[in-house]
Amino acid sequence: MKIEYLLSGFDKNVGFTGEVVSLFQQDIKDNSTITFIASSFGNYEKTDKHYNNLIKFFKDININFKNVYLIDNRITKDAAQKYILESDVVFLMGGDPEKEMMSIKEYDLVDILRERCGLTIGVSAGSMNMASYVCYLDEEKGIDILEYGGIGLTNLYIYPHLDLTNIDYIKEIFDVSKKKDLILLPDNSFIRIENGKEKIYGEHYYLRGVE
Repeated sequence: MKIEYLLSGFDKNVGFTGEVVSLFQQDIKDNSTITFIASSFGNYEKTDKHYNNLIKFFKDININFKNVYLIDNRITKDAAQKYILESDVVFLMGGDPEKEMMSIKEYDLVDILRERCGLTIGVSAGSMNMASYVCYLDEEKGIDILEYGGIGLTNLYIYPHLDLTNIDYIKEIFDVSKKKDLILLPDNSFIRIENGKEKIYGEHYYLRGVE
């Protein structure tokens, strides 16, 4: 069985809340093995902080893992591939989407992630990279719209952290929608896909190509 979760975000202090809690408890078996994939493979301080928080957030909803692995530059490519193959759950962390995808490709993880059975969870950048095709605005890198191939676990493409009061965000999503249809999710909304069947939980909007 293949199950994917596309999360926009969650409360950084409280952790997982709402419908995703009962669904995680349903889908993640006790004493499972989980592997976290860092967004920035070289930023150990940031990665470790988020990694420890995520483990705590799972414990807070009574999900405990038998083995917990973390993939970043501190382990080898062979070890990373072995961890994923051994894992019941893979969690793609949030952060910089392009950096995360470049590292996933560098470690030759795309095919393993796409073909494995089990549960794959993405949040923010991780959810974006689960799509076949990724595009987003990246002004910090001097690029209007950044485009690249994703992992290909789904053709759905979420644009996370929807804020309808943020004018810059609204302009951004209209620019990006010229390249790709978007599903806009606030932080408490998410998509669950089981064997290719999708269900969206919470507030959401579709933005189809406007060009």
